[in-house]
Amino acid sequence: MVFPEQDRLSDKLVNPSLPIVHRSMETKEIQESFADPYPSNPLYFLLGPQGSGKSTLLGELFDYYTQCPDWLFVDLSGASHLLLTASSAIIDQGRIKGLLSPSETNFFWEGEEFVLEGQEPISSPFALLTNLLDILKEKRKKVLFIIDDVVNSTELQDFLSDYQSFLRRKHLVYLLMSGTFENISKLQDEESITFLYRVPKIYLGPLPLKEIAFNYMRHLDISLEEAASLAKFTQGYAYAYLVLGLILGRNKKKTIDNEVLIEFDRTLAENAYNKIYSELTKTERRIVKSFDNDESVPTTDMIAKLGINEKSFRVFCDRLIKKRVVISDGYDLLRLALPRFREYLFFR
Repeated sequence: MVFPEQDRLSDKLVNPSLPIVHRSMETKEIQESFADPYPSNPLYFLLGPQGSGKSTLLGELFDYYTQCPDWLFVDLSGASHLLLTASSAIIDQGRIKGLLSPSETNFFWEGEEFVLEGQEPISSPFALLTNLLDILKEKRKKVLFIIDDVVNSTELQDFLSDYQSFLRRKHLVYLLMSGTFENISKLQDEESITFLYRVPKIYLGPLPLKEIAFNYMRHLDISLEEAASLAKFTQGYAYAYLVLGLILGRNKKKTIDNEVLIEFDRTLAENAYNKIYSELTKTERRIVKSFDNDESVPTTDMIAKLGINEKSFRVFCDRLIKKRVVISDGYDLLRLALPRFREYLFFR
């Protein structure tokens, strides 16, 4: 039988010329949780807007777990026929790592059944994957499923229901899903998979400016002071860090001029900000457009300016903070989280 091919998460990684800024705390939390023989959290959500570094973090975890002898890593990002794709990956990796023998995995398709010589036929993709997970459980081997850029769909809902069944059967299965606040919220609202409300969430905030500055200093051969200025310009937004470094490096420039700004603004608008803006509600758009500058603004001033009921305003602001479009700078102070997003909003 020919299984659907996997979309490899590692193939999505871009811009190898700039070093990755590691999210050590987030990575450590996941690795320590999954290292527990019976983890309370075998499933995590990674939340952040377009360009916040979700795929990069998943790529780092991909590199880590593919090197672990007792783990199989299954990337279901963008895949169809999720159960078959998962079974295909487990069989391929299990054979390569010596965790599964050919006699345990030599399935072939006969009519409407999967057949393994000497065993009863298996009638469904769910039963096939369950069979494989049973074998791995006996050997104390773990499987990590990854789904990047989650979009709510019937097939994904069905897979998550099946995943919950695997957990009830004590299979050693783990799951990482990344997506925007909007898409994850829609998925959680599905009545058939309400267990997702109990799943811990990791919100990806700004990258450490110090690490960004050190990388720019080395990559662009500039002083630490110049690099720090560039790092502050990115506001720690992962995609801005990559784009600015690429533009400056390709054009052999060390400072931001009008030519750099034009290309920077165009790239962020086309590849990130248009998507982010499209997921904002009408009221959320009013709020983000009310910022007059990049400085922190008291919420009382914004409420008075917009004429919005305070309770409603705080609900929408909470959503904007979770979407990582707005940052709270201490008690009742807000500012835009994305570099030159205010300039982008001028033309919306």
